[in-house]
Amino acid sequence: MPGYVIGNFFVYSMINAFTPGPGNILALNTVTNYGWKKGKPLFFGIFTGYYVVQILCAVFVFGVSTFLPMVLGVMKSMLTT
Repeated sequence: MPGYVIGNFFVYSMINAFTPGPGNILALNTVTNYGWKKGKPLFFGIFTGYYVVQILCAVFVFGVSTFLPMVLGVMKSMLTT
């Protein structure tokens, strides 16, 4: 793995560690304004949405590896160069 990939990952990790995402800011604002009980549906919505996106990504990668294995090979080789 080239060194610049590790450097890019480090920069990404540092930015991601210190900046909250929009879901966190929305949840904080909702709890501040309406309280925990009225904010619960929002939390469950954020939670569900996150896992739906993760499942869609997993299905996409599985589909690429099943139906287009050569494309997955090209994608992997792009990571190593």
